[in-house]
Amino acid sequence: MNKSENSKVEIKLLGGVGEFGRNCSVISSNNTNIMIDCGIMFANDPHLGIDALLPKFGDVKQLANSLDAVLVTHGHEDHVGALGWLIKHKQIPIYATAYSIAHIKNKIKYLVKNIDDSMFVEIKPGDTVNIKGTKVTFIAMTHSIPSAVAIAVETPQGIIFHTGDFKLDHTPVEGTLPDFHLMSSMGNYGVLALLSDSTNARSTGWTPSESSVRTEIDQILAVNNNSRVLFVTFSSHMHRVKQIIDASIANGRKICVLGRSMHQHMTISKELDINDVDDKHIIPESELADYTVKNKGGVSVICTGSQGEILAVLSKYAKRNHKSISVQKGDVVVMSSHTIPGNEKGVAHIEDELREQNVRIYTEVHVSGHAAQEELKHIIAITKPKLFMPIHGEVSMIKAHKALAEQMGYTNKNIIEAKTGQTVSLFNSKGKPSYKTSKAIEADNDFIYTNKVLLGKEVINQRKDLAKDGMLVATFYVGQNNDVKANLFSHGWLEEEVIAQSLMAHENMLNEEVRHLDIDTITQDHLYGVTKKIVYNPLKKKFGRVANLYINIVKK
Repeated sequence: MNKSENSKVEIKLLGGVGEFGRNCSVISSNNTNIMIDCGIMFANDPHLGIDALLPKFGDVKQLANSLDAVLVTHGHEDHVGALGWLIKHKQIPIYATAYSIAHIKNKIKYLVKNIDDSMFVEIKPGDTVNIKGTKVTFIAMTHSIPSAVAIAVETPQGIIFHTGDFKLDHTPVEGTLPDFHLMSSMGNYGVLALLSDSTNARSTGWTPSESSVRTEIDQILAVNNNSRVLFVTFSSHMHRVKQIIDASIANGRKICVLGRSMHQHMTISKELDINDVDDKHIIPESELADYTVKNKGGVSVICTGSQGEILAVLSKYAKRNHKSISVQKGDVVVMSSHTIPGNEKGVAHIEDELREQNVRIYTEVHVSGHAAQEELKHIIAITKPKLFMPIHGEVSMIKAHKALAEQMGYTNKNIIEAKTGQTVSLFNSKGKPSYKTSKAIEADNDFIYTNKVLLGKEVINQRKDLAKDGMLVATFYVGQNNDVKANLFSHGWLEEEVIAQSLMAHENMLNEEVRHLDIDTITQDHLYGVTKKIVYNPLKKKFGRVANLYINIVKK
């Protein structure tokens, strides 16, 4: 590797640092721009009608045109969910494992028409590729989804090692171990910067192996051998699904799969020989009700809805409005997942609904897919980075990860504590690594989407203002004779009875003012000023409350 003293290396953090979700970064060196992951962040406040946030793309078309490749660590939404919004503008080469590619194609087909399959470059763990002279190596990792990889990008200043989401599972369900040998060889070769998953940086010890969940599943099935058991988990967690299937078959149960996304992932995993189950063990959704009655519940239902999603199977089941399954006496629900921060209320509400119907619930039948403290320290130890950057996590997680690095002798000189929106410049002059961080880019171009429609920050800010202050709307109706009549409407500003009387009086005054106006010369700005003077300002002064004032002109 040719290490040039003057070569510029930058890491643009477009998401996922100091926040949980929309993981996305761009590594620039040698006139090569490589994006690692491109995810969404699920919104915490449903009241604003927001589904998710995209990374800080800025001018997304300009960004897309500047990229030479997108590298994918794994197929979770917070790592690939925003790809469709990016490649709408340019079909950029996407390097990913077969499982991740199948998942990405399934997600982007709703946004991107005429997908060119040549855009996808299938890689396997251990592969090395060359992108415009930049060498990239994919390293096997274990996580809560099949075929997760870490990524090592060789720059003129040294290797940038990106862990992706990971845990160091020595007995993985999939059978593929983390490639400790390759990671160690990277460390011996020279890692300039390690970018490492911080999700479980506050958890002590080692994260238990995914295979350890099997024992708990077996115990639940043994205790409830005459009951119908619903296993609720993430549709992408095929390792968990495999264990549920294997345990159910071992206990003489049939299996029924419910939920569109669960079926999609089952199909993908079967096609790729990741989770191939004999069809004789599966019953179709149409036979579920009859089978349950005839066989005393000898069936395991695998379904979605672990995060309280209102349209998922579990929610519909609890509310008795699912077409194929509803609560029956003796039913058991196993929540085989961890509740994502922000979803606690929704999950608790559904669980309460089930308890009211006497459904027995097992919660947190789960192990994490993220590394705990000892694993995080182990990665630092074997890669031996000169610079360390905790990523993928909220501020408390980033801080905890930083503290672990400090325990291992790292200081502020070689710990990069950055956040989303910043650009980190890396230097390695005469063997002395250093870094510089830019000021964070604010959210002027930070887009939010809902129902696959982009919404700008201005719309979101308006919604926030409305939620806080309410509104006053003045509608001016223009008749055929150019006569003008004003109508006032208020919501969320003042108590309805109080505002109703005040508005009526001020509406009369406003109409007296505008009925003499020349409609041909009148402007919306003029009407805004008149309404503010006659109606808004007096009421604001009288009641001490502010509102958002809107003007409409309607010609009859």
